Amino acid sequence: MDTLSFDLKDLILGFIPSQKDLLPLAFTSRSWYSLIIPRHSEYRDLRLSSARPEIWAHLSHRADLASNIRNVCISEHTAISETYPKTLVEVDQIRETGDLTQALTNMTSLHKFEWASPWHPRIASECENTAVFQVLRESRTLKELAIYYETYVAIRHITEIPNNMLGLASQSPNFPLWHISDLTSLKLSGKWKISKSMPPIVSLLKLCVHLQELSITFDESTYGFTSCTFPHLRKLHLQRESYLGLLAGIPDSVVEATILSFLAAHSTIEELRCDVLSISCNQLPPMFLPNLRRLETNTSALTALLYDNAITARPLESISTFAN
Repeated sequence: MDTLSFDLKDLILGFIPSQKDLLPLAFTSRSWYSLIIPRHSEYRDLRLSSARPEIWAHLSHRADLASNIRNVCISEHTAISETYPKTLVEVDQIRETGDLTQALTNMTSLHKFEWASPWHPRIASECENTAVFQVLRESRTLKELAIYYETYVAIRHITEIPNNMLGLASQSPNFPLWHISDLTSLKLSGKWKISKSMPPIVSLLKLCVHLQELSITFDESTYGFTSCTFPHLRKLHLQRESYLGLLAGIPDSVVEATILSFLAAHSTIEELRCDVLSISCNQLPPMFLPNLRRLETNTSALTALLYDNAITARPLESISTFAN
């Protein structure tokens, strides 16, 4: 393989998604080493805060390198464990203000994008995050999207962003976030405070019929997910927004019945994390979640599933209850 041209080698490396798989190949010969490090080894995963504009400047200018990036995580926390290119970043770019939108546009192999608190004014302006979501909407390779509308200050401790930090544009059904399609994984965390009459989150879900993983905070803006069908759904995480009641103005029994119907229609689910149910064995529909492997829920739902005699051979590997 050492006799292959540079372009052909580079093309082959483009099919290797992770750094851990690149490094063994890099140490097989000097020619592979010089091609992989740092051109590929430093350009697979990107985890950083908004405090590093020089990285965005670098990726804006070097489309050839940005095209190798697969996974991006952006957070406002400077304490996160950052991963970013260092070797090829030019000294002059350290003083530049980077163009986040152009950098993302250059990431033509982007597979996963994770953004914590995008509406926080320290992260991006309304125009900037609109432009970013437009780039994501137009991406042909994006398959996994995670948007956290809350700030995680410490483990299991959440500080909610004030209402005025969620811009009016992002509440519109025309906002580009709500038109991203063909995802296989979607995580929407936080209370979105979106109009019940125009639930854009449901519109987004209906564009992603191939979802294999869905994680959402359960409230009025996301309740409509129960009207969707995902034939390939394997992981479902539902976290209730409030413990005062499931949904304002709707009896908990009605909400739980709707969720049970959704779960019963998705026998493909293998992993369920859900604290919005309070059920007994006789409430379970026939052949309920026969492929379930991993379960985290409240005590009553856990008991109901464990004592469900209708299915004697669920392949359960892990069970737990939510901490109080």
